[in-house]
Amino acid sequence: MSRSLANMSRHHSLGSYVLKANKTYTVRNLYKASLIASSNSATIALGQWVSGTNNKFIKKMNAQVKAWGISSQAHFVSSSGLENSDLYPYYIRYGSRYDYNRVSAKALAVIASNLLRLYPSIINDAKLYRYRQSGQTLKNTNELLAGGLRYNAALHVDGLKTGYTPLAGNCLVSTSQLPNKNRVIIVSLHDRFNAYDQSRMYKMIYKTFPEFK
Repeated sequence: MSRSLANMSRHHSLGSYVLKANKTYTVRNLYKASLIASSNSATIALGQWVSGTNNKFIKKMNAQVKAWGISSQAHFVSSSGLENSDLYPYYIRYGSRYDYNRVSAKALAVIASNLLRLYPSIINDAKLYRYRQSGQTLKNTNELLAGGLRYNAALHVDGLKTGYTPLAGNCLVSTSQLPNKNRVIIVSLHDRFNAYDQSRMYKMIYKTFPEFK
């Protein structure tokens, strides 16, 4: 682990899982820290491992959304979702200092749908509200999951990812699937009550649309 990423992992608003400089981590360890606890440092480290450098991985991200036909609604400058103003002090740079990720709710739904198609077992980890790893507790901020403040067993929420930046606000891509029914994906951006609002949306969807209930 690089010193810059280790230092960032200790920042009170940028880190959720403490990493140590010059220590070797497994892909599985970084993956869970990224998915469950939204560790920015772990996410960037994974991208570097996949592509060799942070910049090469971001180029792959933008190439992928182009292949999925959503490049007009999704453009990335970081692999973690952070804006460059947060990353520049740690020498993690792609584009100008004030560049930021621009992604629509529809684009996030398309990305989530493709992710679930390509790697459906991600749900096994995305549904975890707490998880102990290497002496630290990974805490998921998706309050719709079992253990969360807005958990409702009848809604069958099993993922997927939360996020926050000052520009994007609180964001949530959640997933749910009733037994033997079609999967539902809901995306909310800049919504301080996203878990509460999404809980109400799931109830309305399952009440209104027979293909999902």
